[in-house]
Amino acid sequence: MFSGIVEGTGRAHYSAGRLHVELPFEVKPGDSVAVNGACLTVVEFDGRIATFDVGEETLRRTNLRGAKVVNLERALKLGERLDGHIVTGHVDGTVRFLTARSSRNTTLMAFEMPAERWGVAEKGSIALNGVSLTVARVESNRFWI
Repeated sequence: MFSGIVEGTGRAHYSAGRLHVELPFEVKPGDSVAVNGACLTVVEFDGRIATFDVGEETLRRTNLRGAKVVNLERALKLGERLDGHIVTGHVDGTVRFLTARSSRNTTLMAFEMPAERWGVAEKGSIALNGVSLTVARVESNRFWI
């Protein structure tokens, strides 16, 4: 489980079923890391670069195959503060950015989602690329944050 509060970013490279990510923190094989919100398990770590096995289902539902820079978060520990919302790391799919509207100190961004909608609810929580956000409005196959 994760909080959706990004700890850092890292450069990423996907090749032959493996994602290699430069991490800003220490991990060990077996640790869970949210990479752009997807829960992945460290299989190797050389002190700087973590390697993750990534299956076709994960690649189909995420943007990891072409990602150059990714958001990173280590798994929550029992008893720690939860500043975002509970994020499982089980990614439903990708969305498409449509537009942004700014007024005063607020910016609303619209995204298009597939017809399934994944249970996106107005005033509910959503994680985009691993970032915990609040849904401001839902319209048909669009939502605003």
